[in-house]
Amino acid sequence: MPTEAVLNQLSSRKVTESLMMQIILHCAPVLKDIKMSSMFTVPAAYLKFVRSAFRGTGIRVKCLCQGAGRAVVYVYREAEVQQCLEDPQVAVFLQQYGYESTQAEACLNHLGARVSLSARGMEHYPHEMGIFLGYPLEDVRGFIRHEGKESRYTGYWKVYGDVTQAKQIFQAYDDAKECAVMEYMAGKHMSEIAC
Repeated sequence: MPTEAVLNQLSSRKVTESLMMQIILHCAPVLKDIKMSSMFTVPAAYLKFVRSAFRGTGIRVKCLCQGAGRAVVYVYREAEVQQCLEDPQVAVFLQQYGYESTQAEACLNHLGARVSLSARGMEHYPHEMGIFLGYPLEDVRGFIRHEGKESRYTGYWKVYGDVTQAKQIFQAYDDAKECAVMEYMAGKHMSEIAC
């Protein structure tokens, strides 16, 4: 094998290993089944790699939008997202932003359209995204009402409601990250890390 081909293969391997570590860091709470979803951005060329990484985990992968060589990826546990969207208070809240259904697939398609419009500068960022990431409704409403200011605490999201509960959740997320990273470093595959 020519030297150039070997170097390209090694370089590609480093990129995918780095990307896998980033995915595990971003998605550890989802992998450990203590969070319903996560969102991150990857080079669009690696979208297929991301999908294959989650095979066998029970976690779904949806590209919300892509452009300028990047893809916004949403990974989620479908039953948990569906349960969240069926909450009557959440459904009423989302109706303000044009969500006409409580079905996960329809809502995610609408969210993807809103993210895409935002990425092109045609609409403000859809801050209702917090609902789809499992943030408490009170915190999502507070963030929108206060335009991201005056939060009572900041961790994985800005907290406007129950700080004590949020801190416990943030600690659980940190613990999940540590556990998932250690398992990955020990040679486990994503399907073995996922609960």
